[in-house]
Amino acid sequence: MIPGAMFTDRGSVRVRWPLALAISLVTLASVASRAHGQSCKSDDECDDLDPCTTDTCPDGTCVFTPVPGCCNTAADCNDSDPCTADSCVSNACVHTPIVGCCVSAADCDDGDPCTVDACAGNLCTHTAPDSDGDGVPDCRDQCPNTPAGETVDSNGCSCSQLDDDQDGVNNCNDLCPGTPAGETVDTNGCPPAAAPQPICDPTQNYYISLLLSLGYCAPGCGVGCPIVIISTICGLMSLRAGLRRRRRPGNRRR
Repeated sequence: MIPGAMFTDRGSVRVRWPLALAISLVTLASVASRAHGQSCKSDDECDDLDPCTTDTCPDGTCVFTPVPGCCNTAADCNDSDPCTADSCVSNACVHTPIVGCCVSAADCDDGDPCTVDACAGNLCTHTAPDSDGDGVPDCRDQCPNTPAGETVDSNGCSCSQLDDDQDGVNNCNDLCPGTPAGETVDTNGCPPAAAPQPICDPTQNYYISLLLSLGYCAPGCGVGCPIVIISTICGLMSLRAGLRRRRRPGNRRR
């Protein structure tokens, strides 16, 4: 036995590994030589061991025709599209779209009428213009030009831009919301204050005079009795007048 030699049994044939390797190298060299247009007698003699070529022997010369879409590595699948990930799977090219990638603005249409769609650096952007900066896009903002810092509703309107009861005073300043249509209001959105009206006439009613004498109904005495002291004096005088009338012969009860 030659030192360092390796043998294996295959049936009744004993093959020496160094010899088998040499034979394989010769075979590959032969295939490579045929790959360069060498003469041939049959298609089998033109097999270049490349799954991506169709090997034929027309007119005694090997012809290797590329198989469309076939690949050996991902480099064979480059489609020059920045928005696909190119790979080679089982000798077939696969081009997987990259989510969010774009080539033009048309690739970025999100179907939202409120956004401006653009493509920058192969990435889609969707911007919703908001001119007054109130957080509601212009296309849905029913109250443009909202003053800075004011809180708005879902329609983009602040209280200074609304007048729910249509009285001419905005909701922020309206102290009397719900004013009936057509009524005149003051700067606070309220009907003007009516002139004070006496609610008690001490010359006509004995019991009201009694209340006045005790200090009640002070506002009811009118402009002449704005405070309790005056109304009390007014009431005492009225009570006296009332008692005199009751003592007259014609007013006595029978």
